[in-house]
Amino acid sequence: MMKKGSVCIIIALSLGVIFAPNFSALQFEIIPNKIPIQNYNGKTLYVGGTGPGNYSKIQDAIDNASIGDCIFVFQGIYYEVVSIFKQLNIRGEGKEITIIDAQKKGYSMNISANNVSISGFTIQNGSFSGNLVNEANLFIISCNNIITENIFKYSESGIMMHNANGNIISENILSYNDIGLWLSGSKNIVTKNLITNNFDMGIDVFGSENMIYGNIIINNKGTGLYFIDSSQNNITDNEISNNSIGIILTWNRENDENRGNVILRNNLRNNTKSNAGFAEHNGFNKKNIWKNNYWGKPRIFPKPILGLKQTRFYYPTPFGALWFFIPWFRFDWHPALQPYNISIQT
Repeated sequence: MMKKGSVCIIIALSLGVIFAPNFSALQFEIIPNKIPIQNYNGKTLYVGGTGPGNYSKIQDAIDNASIGDCIFVFQGIYYEVVSIFKQLNIRGEGKEITIIDAQKKGYSMNISANNVSISGFTIQNGSFSGNLVNEANLFIISCNNIITENIFKYSESGIMMHNANGNIISENILSYNDIGLWLSGSKNIVTKNLITNNFDMGIDVFGSENMIYGNIIINNKGTGLYFIDSSQNNITDNEISNNSIGIILTWNRENDENRGNVILRNNLRNNTKSNAGFAEHNGFNKKNIWKNNYWGKPRIFPKPILGLKQTRFYYPTPFGALWFFIPWFRFDWHPALQPYNISIQT
């Protein structure tokens, strides 16, 4: 897994005359207010408990289920790794009392089928092996899944999504991992999650057209939200505070960059090194939009956001391209006067 360190920008520039863009021409993506529910029409299988025919392992129930079945897991600790390769609804009796523990033997849960629903579990102790498919409590390589009301802890990544599209990650707690959520994919919805006390980043994004809204992203030792080579994401109504850095937008490959992202109505405050930063290399084309964010105190004037612009200083050299960084500014032209009331139920 590619991991990026946090960027701490410490260069200051005097501001010249800046002209505000015309925000009346901008259109922001509408956020849905309801999470869709998967429809399952099959039978219900039971794991744990004392009923006749109940399975003792979750994987055994999955292996014997048919597409569209529901699996209900009674409270308890299940020491296993779980592989989901068919469309199922898997529900635990309660997220605090129904625990899947992989004991560092691999991913705690892997989803390779589409249209899977997972809710009501603590999922923990995924492997720290360094192998991409063994670094997560939940590893998703499929589409249109709903992951809601779970706890993910004690792994390299709480959730890792690899080229996964159209998934919904809602109302989960992701804590005490290295990275809370590692998101590679497009058109995913990440909403109303508590992402806290992770040892590096809260959310690491490699993708486009994702909606990240209504989350509490606090007290992570690294960056709260880290975007790399990511475009046209909507980052709205999040509490991003008390991390090392609040949000970073940057790029890794020369022909890719972060652009067209909307950062709107977030609380960006009390992050120890910086509330926000960026790096870009295509000048003013398709830049990111910062609007109506709260920056830790009431602001009447535009809020400058300091970052870096990378330009080709000399090319070629015997060692390839030589790059030159210059300080660069973007602006939140209409910062909020008061913090937003952003809360979730956990």
